[in-house]
Amino acid sequence: MITVKYNLNSFLKAFEKDNNKRIKAGFDAVRVAGYYYVATLQEEIEAGSPGGKKFAPLSELALRSRKAKNRLKPSLFRLFVPVRYTVKQTDKHLKMELGFTGPQVSAKWKKLVDQHQQGFTMPIDKYRRYLTKIGSDVNMKHAIQGKKGVFTPRASTTSLRIPARPIINPFWSKHQSAAWKRIQKYFAMKMAGKRIQNEKKIRRSSASNG
Repeated sequence: MITVKYNLNSFLKAFEKDNNKRIKAGFDAVRVAGYYYVATLQEEIEAGSPGGKKFAPLSELALRSRKAKNRLKPSLFRLFVPVRYTVKQTDKHLKMELGFTGPQVSAKWKKLVDQHQQGFTMPIDKYRRYLTKIGSDVNMKHAIQGKKGVFTPRASTTSLRIPARPIINPFWSKHQSAAWKRIQKYFAMKMAGKRIQNEKKIRRSSASNG
């Protein structure tokens, strides 16, 4: 018979230390992955194709209402600004939220993003005169050039339908599988005592709320 004696308290302390190391490594891995995918989502929004799915194009009227320097940019390109991520730890889970989330993203931004992702109807009473003037100018120019005219709202038109331009769902559908592999890679690096370098750079000084 072989008898092995081991100080149980020492064993539990060693186990707790190793478990804490794993928890910290997991938290750091998820946090760095969140940073990476914030930068990736920003890039894809600015390119007008989150997840590789292009936004519905702007109408010529909408383009004409933009400043000249922005007319060649995709629709919703400014929505890269409020992209954030949060990482939270509970007793059993690490939870990452990525997108237009967290206390730093205002209710105004969140409402705007939700509207554009779902599509919405915009009343045009106060915009009709302005849009009609722009449309008339464009149509006159196109008529001279022999081109097709553009849409201008009729006097009886009271609203315009803005098409849905999904952002988060197509983005995550494309990147979800790779994100899990990236987290596993970062976790292994942290457990090995290696430093994880950020592979991309986000467009502001801080994008995390956790």
